[in-house]
Parts: sequence; C-alpha cells; structure tokens
Amino acid sequence: MPPLFFRIAAALCFLAVALGAFGAHGLKGVLQANGTVEIWEKAVLYHLTHAIALIALALHAGTNRGAFYLLLAGIISASSLSLAILKASQGTTAPTPPVITAAREQQLFQQFCYACHSERAKAAGIDSASKLTLDTLDTANVHRDAKTWELVLLVVRSVETITPPRIVWASLSL
Repeated sequence: MPPLFFRIAAALCFLAVALGAFGAHGLKGVLQANGTVEIWEKAVLYHLTHAIALIALALHAGTNRGAFYLLLAGIISASSLSLAILKASQGTTAPTPPVITAAREQQLFQQFCYACHSERAKAAGIDSASKLTLDTLDTANVHRDAKTWELVLLVVRSVETITPPRIVWASLSL
C-alpha cells in the first residue's frame, strides 16, 4: 500500500471538512441568498463519503489501483462541477421583497380594513368600528399609536376570519 494513496485520500478528507466549514461560516450568507445551502451540504457530504472510500481503497492499493483512480477522477470531476454551479449561482440573488410605502399601506387598509374600521363605518353604526377605527391612524408613525397597532396585529393574526368586504360595502353603500 503506497503512502501516496493515503496522502491523497487524507487530503481529500481534509478538503471536505474545510469546504463544509467554509460553507457553514464563510459562505453562509451567499448560500442562503441563492438558496443553495442544501446543494452545498450535499456536495460536501458526497465529497467526504468518496474520500473515505478512497482511504478504504488505499488499504488495498495493490489490487484496486483502477478503482482508486476511477473514484479519484469522479471526486475531481464532481468537485469541479459543484464549483462551477456555485460560481454560476453567485451572479443571481434571491428575489427582493417589494418595498411597501406608507401610501401603499394606506391603500391596503382602505381595501381591506376601512369598511369595518373607519369613521364612516362608525357613523353607519357598524359595531367593529366603535371598537377600533384605523383611518385616523398614521401608518408612517406607528410608534405614536403603538398600543393600537399591537391590537391590529393581534386581530390580523387571529384565527377568526374577517367579514368579507363585499358584504360590508353593500351595507355602507349610500
């Protein structure tokens, strides 16, 4: 059993561990942004598994030289392919969520909330408006009415469904 085979296998095992650590710490943000964390982890796992198989083959290097060289060639080609995929994915980034402005928030509240929670609904005698009106709140200065906004979050996150807007609009039509 030539020591060269053991050195090659040990170096590949070290490389697998180093790549795993680099992916977990150095590339974490890039991999998460590109959605390639699982691909990286799988590639490192395969690399380590094949490097361990090379150690086993190095024990029998006299009889399995061909298998050792084929497995080594497979590791090199798969690693090259993994690096090419990673390099190609670095140019792409995860989609950026849309920016919601205060004006857009007002539109959303008008579309989904003001029918039941506005001064107009309060004047029409809708019970939910007597408990909470939203059209007087400033979405740009949430801290000013923090307790009210906490209540809004509780209502929105609750399991109870809100009355469909078409029913409420029908009751408010003049």
